[in-house]
Amino acid sequence: MIFHEPSGLPSRRWLLDMGMSKVYLFFHNFAIAVCRYVELPLFFLPGWFLRSQLLEPMCLGSVGSVEAAYLAMEKGWSINLSGGFHHARKDGGEGFCIFPDITMMTFYLRRVYGISKIMIVDLDAHQGNGHELDHKDDPNTYILDAYNHSIYPGDLKARQVIKEDISVRRSTSDSQYLKNVK
Repeated sequence: MIFHEPSGLPSRRWLLDMGMSKVYLFFHNFAIAVCRYVELPLFFLPGWFLRSQLLEPMCLGSVGSVEAAYLAMEKGWSINLSGGFHHARKDGGEGFCIFPDITMMTFYLRRVYGISKIMIVDLDAHQGNGHELDHKDDPNTYILDAYNHSIYPGDLKARQVIKEDISVRRSTSDSQYLKNVK
């Protein structure tokens, strides 16, 4: 097993190349906006603190996701122990997700490897509305999302993008969950 750390913080150009909105990146300069994305009342904290303790680590996690996609293509598989910010989209964040690493990975795989069809398997307890909205006009992205329909975010617009929508309830057993996902 080989461990790989992200290569470092990316440039603004790299983030734009990965599909992020210029306006959204601009709002990362304002504590009140960042606090809205993570849904915590931290707007009284100085910008340098939010940048070093929140934005930069999440950005590194997203770089790690893109680099994990590269490693998977080169080595056959890889896992990112960070990332998975499925509520973030290229023009906004929410639910403690700021950088849209899942969307970044699909941009990267298409641009560098010419992959046309991509499947996103989202097994978090919450609906992955960010990447779903980013792929709403993309017929070549197949999304399987297994989540509790009764909890956050309840995004009906994003739900229309899911090709395989698996409802999970509190009472769903492990065996039933695995059967449904299979």
